[in-house]
This record gives sequence, C-alpha cells and structure tokens, in this order.
Amino acid sequence: MPTLPELLAPLGLSLRTPPEEIAKALEDGAARGDPELVSMAISAIDLAYECDLDEEEDHVLACAGRNLRADPAWVDALVEARDLETLERLAELQDAPASVGAALSRVVPVLVSALDGAERSLAAHVLHAIAERKLADAGVLATTVPKLIALLEHEDAQPAAIAALAAIGDARAVEPIVALLADPRVSDYTKAWHGAEAALRLGAVAAAPSLIALFDRTSDRVQRSHYVRALATLDPVRAAPAIARVWSPTDANAHVLHIAEAGALAGDARALAFLEAAARAMGHLRSNALTSLAKVKGAASFDELCKGATDESDLVRWSAVAALRELRDPRSFDALVASLRLVTHTAATALRELGDPRAIPHLVRALEKDHGYYQLDVMMKESLIEALGDFGHDTPEVWSVLVSRLRDRSDHVGECSAIALQQLRPGCAEGVELVVRKMDRIPNVPKLVERSTLPLLARLRDGSPRGEIVDAAKRLRAALDGPERVLRALDETIARWSPS
Repeated sequence: MPTLPELLAPLGLSLRTPPEEIAKALEDGAARGDPELVSMAISAIDLAYECDLDEEEDHVLACAGRNLRADPAWVDALVEARDLETLERLAELQDAPASVGAALSRVVPVLVSALDGAERSLAAHVLHAIAERKLADAGVLATTVPKLIALLEHEDAQPAAIAALAAIGDARAVEPIVALLADPRVSDYTKAWHGAEAALRLGAVAAAPSLIALFDRTSDRVQRSHYVRALATLDPVRAAPAIARVWSPTDANAHVLHIAEAGALAGDARALAFLEAAARAMGHLRSNALTSLAKVKGAASFDELCKGATDESDLVRWSAVAALRELRDPRSFDALVASLRLVTHTAATALRELGDPRAIPHLVRALEKDHGYYQLDVMMKESLIEALGDFGHDTPEVWSVLVSRLRDRSDHVGECSAIALQQLRPGCAEGVELVVRKMDRIPNVPKLVERSTLPLLARLRDGSPRGEIVDAAKRLRAALDGPERVLRALDETIARWSPS
C-alpha cells in the first residue's frame, strides 16, 4: 500500500495541501474505483475521530477524513463499486458517519445475492458488521435470514453466517443454531467460538443440553469457558452438576459462580460444596463465592461470614460484612469490631445497624486516626461519623472527636461532621457554615441531588436547625426542578423547621 505522499504526488498534491483538497482527491479517486485511493479514503474516515495524532501523515489524513465525513457523496461511489472488501471496511468503521449506514442499507440486496457465490463468507462478514453496528434497518436485515441459515451447511462460511444470525437476532435462527450445536459434522472450534455465543445472544435455552454435553466432552479450557458463559444465562441450574464436577474451585470465574449458586439454590449438593470450597480457596473471586454462599445458606453461613469479616483481603471483608448486615445477628458484634480495626469502612455502618451502644468507643477510637490513602481515609471517616451521628449518643468523647474532624483535610469529612453535630445538638453553632456550604454546593443533577439531599434531610429534619441552614434549604429548593421525590422532601422538611 503506497504512503499518502506517494499517492498525492502524481496528483500534484502533498502533505502541505489543504485537507479539503486532499479529501476531494480521495473522493474523486473513490468515484473512479481506484483501489488505492479507496483504501486511503476509508483509512481517513477511520482516523477522523482520533485526536493528537503524532505522525504527520496520519494527522493530515485525519483532517481529510473530517472533510469526507461532511460529504456523503464518496460513500455512494464506494457502494456502487460493489467491492465486498471495501464494503466490509466501511461497515467496520469505528466512527462512521450516518451516510455510511444509509448507503449500506441500500446494498443489502447485493450482499444477499453474493451469499450464493464464491464470496459468500465475505458477504456474511459484511452483513455481520452491518447488523452489529445497527447500520441497516432491522426489517431489511431480516430478509437475509433464510440465506444465512442455508449458509450454515457450508463449512467455510459457517462462522460468518453464525455471527451474522446472532447479530441480527431473528427468532428463526434459534432452531438451526440448536441443531448446529448437536451436529457431529460441525467442528468443536466452530461450536465453542461461534455457536455458543449465538445461542447466548438468541436466548436459545433449547441449546443447553448440547452445550453441557460439549462442555463434558472437551478438555480444552478455552472452549469450556465459552460454553460456561452461555450456560450461565441460558440454563444455569441444569448446568450446575457438570460444572461443579469438572471445574476447579480455585479457578472459578463469575459465570461459574453464578451457575454454582443457581444449582445450590435449586438444592444441588455438589454445587453447594463447590461454593463452600471456592469461598475457602485462594482464588481471585473468593469474595464473590462468599456472597453466593450467603445467598444460598442464609443464617447457616454465619460462622463463615464472621471469619470472612477479618480476612486479609479487602474484597472478602467487604463481602462478608455486606452479608452480615443482611443477617443483623447481634452475635456478629465482635467480628464487626475486628473488621473495623482492619479499616473496613462498611463495618461502621453494620455496627450502627446492630444498634449496640458498646460500638461507640470503638467508633470514636477509629475516628481519631487517619487511615491509609486519601480515598480510603475519606470513606472510613464518613462511615464512622455517620454511625456516631445516627447513634445519637452525645457523650464528651463523641462530641470532641466530631468537632476535631470539622477541620479535616477533606471538605467532605468536615461537612459530615457538621451534620452529625447538628444531629446530636440541633441548632448548635458548631459547623453550621459547613452544613450551609454543603447545601449550597449540591449539584443540580437529578441523580446527584437525590443521593446528596435525601440522606442529609433525613438526618436533620427532626431537629430545629439555625436559620442559616433553613435559608440554605430554601435556596436549594428554589434552584431545583426535580426530582419530585427530593422536592417533596425539601418542602416537608422546611415546613417542619418553620415556626408554627
């Protein structure tokens, strides 16, 4: 393939030529069907969305590509050439202009005709790319399904036909794909890499028996992974015995754990034993296994969860504490305190939810310290402060540590402390300016407003705050257009605060 300067030189152009003139030269070359200029034009449009290209040639080509994007005439010229390799490259453009999709929609009948010829595999590849990127109307693509199904009989075109059928998503493809997975003439490679994915995307539950049989038959780990991924969605309960029998608990992935969990919930003893082994193993998804085990065993998993709450792995501790929060068992107090000492921020919330006031000294001692890197420190202190505020025990030790955190290095921690102080002594002067600042800085974005405002109002609404806080709440109410839930909460809280 010539370089851009070599292509431009015979045309009297160079890299110093304005991009619009280079784009015109590429477009004219495409209209003539010049394969080298056609290829360069497609490369230009592919580069057009990139920024800060270092190579001068690529930068000039990208500038020309931006001009081409604005003029769809060159696409029509490429499509008229009926060159399947060109059409495939067009369909796979990463940031194609709308004109590409419109032109490719018109060429679908040409591709259907090509499915009967020597270039049938390439034509199916183009249809797959068009369907995957939704460059043609679904109704137009549906007309290709019968020909693509017929193409499944041809070994050379099977992978492309399977991929195209999966991307189109037509229900007529389900039965042929199920039959293909059970057909001994089809290679295991095609079944694993293409058939399993197609069954998954088409929701072909009837393929599950064949996928399980293929999983059992092969020792190829990669092929097994493809079958497991499909079975995790299509029929995890039926797949559980085979997966639990063959797969190693130390090497479990998310799909395997999902299958084992489904099987265990359905009463499969082997799947339950697999989850228990995975939760004890040193695999990278041990925390996920513990979460699954808690869902299956419920309160019967208590001892395992208490052990997990003090595990050396952060992820395992978080999963264990999350499950213990669901159980709300008072016996978990000691495990949660131990987890708190290991800087598990969710343990503070769990202790507050237990409601045992013995937790307060432990929360105070933890809040007196700084904890590791900045983000962890902020998360830990936020959880500790909110727990102390929600407990509502106004002791000298609690008050002192909350006041000290008003001057924390994190503005957010200071604001949390100010809110907790208002919880303990509504109307106090300490930290009022930080509560006002927090209200004034709440962004007018629906999800962020809801996440920031509702917890704050829930903590302050039953007190009688100072006028500055009431005024800040009124300013916030006036600035918001929604969500309705937040507006209603603000109205109710302001009315509760206002003198009768």
